[in-house]
Amino acid sequence: GNGLTFLSGADIAASAWVFNLKGQWRTEGNAMARFDCQLRFYANSETAAIEVCIHNSKRARHSGGLWDLGDQGSMHFRALTVHVTNPDSNKVSLKAEPAQSRVKGHAGQGLYLYQDSSGGDQWQSRNHVNAQGKITTRFRGYQIQSEGKSLAVGDRASPIIALESPRQTVQASIRQFWQNFPAAIGARDQELVVGLFPPDSAGPYELQGGERKTKTVYINYGNNPHALTWTQSPLVPTLKAEHYERAEAFPWFKASSPVGPLDELIRQGVDGPNSFFAKRELIDEFGWRNFGDIFADHETLYQGTDEPPANFPITTINTTPSTVFPDNSQPPAIHAGTN
Repeated sequence: GNGLTFLSGADIAASAWVFNLKGQWRTEGNAMARFDCQLRFYANSETAAIEVCIHNSKRARHSGGLWDLGDQGSMHFRALTVHVTNPDSNKVSLKAEPAQSRVKGHAGQGLYLYQDSSGGDQWQSRNHVNAQGKITTRFRGYQIQSEGKSLAVGDRASPIIALESPRQTVQASIRQFWQNFPAAIGARDQELVVGLFPPDSAGPYELQGGERKTKTVYINYGNNPHALTWTQSPLVPTLKAEHYERAEAFPWFKASSPVGPLDELIRQGVDGPNSFFAKRELIDEFGWRNFGDIFADHETLYQGTDEPPANFPITTINTTPSTVFPDNSQPPAIHAGTN
């Protein structure tokens, strides 16, 4: 029959309780995919994090030496969602974007936000084709619905959903929501629904042989309406360039080195029309499979590469604002670790 098997464990640290669940999804007695689920309960906090990783451990066949969709080693699934209950709920509210006000409604009617594409100008890019060569994105950005009726539309959502009862409020958000579309979040009756891979997409999801994907959900049990605002733009600690030099992690790195031609060239990667940010938009390097890839100038205009530039993150420590470094380095690092 269908089902899953898992192993569990727990780690206790000064800042959090961490529970790790590992197992398999099985169908007809056969392992379909592995999963890792980490539950992190922060000390003295009403917020918890749920990190879910799905992994196709079968090998890809690479027919003809190609890494194409439709490979025999791929697995297909229709949805992966997280459900959180809040008994006796009577109100629901949804904030789609940080600068917007909340949309409010009755829990019995519900609210649901679905992000179908990046919301950028190139949202119909051929980056988003399936194994049949058909583009899977159907409309630009996101839609908010209640009882099947459209309430609002937009381009790029970073939503926070709240389900309220007389006793407590439960809120939820997803890390890098629109960047990893398709994604959905909503609430109805007594339940929050977080669509890591929502069933609203144009078709089944294909996880290639050896491929894995990790997504993170934040849950808050409290009445502070701003409790999850930080999850939309988390603080990132940075160190001064002199610290990297003293640590000798990169023996060749000198914090006081004068800016040269190479530094100027690398700076173009973080600012201007030739930056990684601009090129990411050019080919719409977004979506659950693509976000974190780096645009490759030597390839065709609708392709990217999984190979981040090795020298770029280290050099930018000394030549760019500290806010640029994580914006450029974190997506490739997460992508390389989960794909």
